Amino acid sequence: MTITGPDIHSMIFSRSAPNIILSQVSGGPVQIRITHNGASTTYDINVNPSTKTCTIALREILRALEPNTIAQTIPASASPWIETFPDEITMEILIDGEVGGSWRGRFIPGFCKDSDVLQMLLNEQYWWTFRKQTAHTYRFSREYLTTGIEPYLEGHEIHIVFHFKNNGKKDIIWEPSHDPSAHKETFDVSYRRIRQIADTMGYADDEIIAYDVYGSTSSGSDRPIGQRFIVAPNNRKVRGFFFRNSLGAFDTVYSTGEISRAIESECKTFIASREELEISNLSHEVIKVDTGYIAAKAELNLWYEFLRSAERYAINSDGSISRIIVDGSDSEKTLSEAGSLNFRFRMSIENEGSDLTKSHLEEFSDEFT
Repeated sequence: MTITGPDIHSMIFSRSAPNIILSQVSGGPVQIRITHNGASTTYDINVNPSTKTCTIALREILRALEPNTIAQTIPASASPWIETFPDEITMEILIDGEVGGSWRGRFIPGFCKDSDVLQMLLNEQYWWTFRKQTAHTYRFSREYLTTGIEPYLEGHEIHIVFHFKNNGKKDIIWEPSHDPSAHKETFDVSYRRIRQIADTMGYADDEIIAYDVYGSTSSGSDRPIGQRFIVAPNNRKVRGFFFRNSLGAFDTVYSTGEISRAIESECKTFIASREELEISNLSHEVIKVDTGYIAAKAELNLWYEFLRSAERYAINSDGSISRIIVDGSDSEKTLSEAGSLNFRFRMSIENEGSDLTKSHLEEFSDEFT
């Protein structure tokens, strides 16, 4: 039997994985035993009796093994979030219950079909983000940048370039080394974190206008190339959304249009003694969002990444995140024309009621009458 599939030494994206082809298969019955994170599952497979071949849809298998969430595992500490990829899969081909061959690979939950781009992502040339290279951020928000790690890359450092209002430009080395076992690193580059670093440097009284995050190597190359965040002023209309993009990393996008809230209810009732009573009331608070003016194709693509994602969060005013369900959108937009998108979402965990706050009564006087 011959097994044809991705190189076992390569890293593949789950949603763009090629098929595995079994050829010259003789005997039977034929099964595949998949082992992932210590758990094994066995499936029966059909072999074409005339060609003695079988096609295994690796993409569908890996997609089923994707984690439901990875955002909640990101640490709150200053250290980068290291991923060592426990997502390794072993596939054994069983013929009459005996192992006739096997395939092993490592996969990333996400999509990347272009092999050249894949190599650039894995060897730290790009940040894994669809944001424009110069993007706005806000003081309340949450921002992360992810890069792949090339094990043999020497002298690699992550830099922050501060653009202060009074002290100008300051370039510092933020992370001088990597965990040698890591394949991917994620850095918290939220304004709160960057502000803390600036304060420890002695610039607590200076305003951060913008900051850049980039990498460098011993050869002087810019890897990954820089990402700039311009700190925008507070705006009550701005709402931030944090989501897993198609590369399996995290991006942030902001709406600047109108936001409205509504309660949608579905009641079940019964009638007893000519009186109608409610058995249950399934209510959801629905929030309708207008993205605001979308000026560029890159920004439109970022919103489409958000709408395609299966893991999305609203960013709260304190920087925490709440998982949301997007249950409707009007995503049509004519290219090269001004416009916006609209979508509706609700919280993944529904509120059971409103917050109740009270305070002591003020002293009463005649001026209130």
